[in-house]
Amino acid sequence: MSTPTIATPAVPTVAVHQDEVDRYEAVRQYSSRQIAGLWAAAAGPMSILAWIVAPWLSHHLGTSEPLGTALLICFNAGLLWILALTLTSKRR
Repeated sequence: MSTPTIATPAVPTVAVHQDEVDRYEAVRQYSSRQIAGLWAAAAGPMSILAWIVAPWLSHHLGTSEPLGTALLICFNAGLLWILALTLTSKRR
């Protein structure tokens, strides 16, 4: 058995751009103050949820493992906060 072959015409090569374009020209880097602000906006609520809200919530839950359940609830709420922060943060 032989495999049929299909002949395709040669594709002409495209001329290379003469001007080198810097791919990272439009990428701006955050300043140290912006990095610290974003870090605080993400880590602050997570620490408050873990150290203050979760122990309080564990006293109000009627499960067999109240602190673990409260931590899972608070961590999920914190992760949703970080997701919202990520989706709404814009570079200026």
